[in-house]
Amino acid sequence: MADLATGAPVRGRVELGGPEALGVDAWARRLFAATGDERTVVSDPHARYFGAELGGGELTPGDGARIGAIDFGNWFAARQRSLSRFVATTHLSHA
Repeated sequence: MADLATGAPVRGRVELGGPEALGVDAWARRLFAATGDERTVVSDPHARYFGAELGGGELTPGDGARIGAIDFGNWFAARQRSLSRFVATTHLSHA
């Protein structure tokens, strides 16, 4: 994404995706597991996404998409480190 933000205008759309293609329910399960959230995610193949029933694959990048290299595990670990630094800094500045 940084390449796109700092590069020349593309004069169109650029499709982006991550290295893992999972359904929204699978992402929620992974996030809940990583954060210790004990709620159960129930899949509903007829659930609507902004009013439309999806058949599968509509939310995944197509051919020619730019695919990032950071997977969920690495992103989440970096997010946790960043949050830990923020909490430590905030706590120290209010001590």
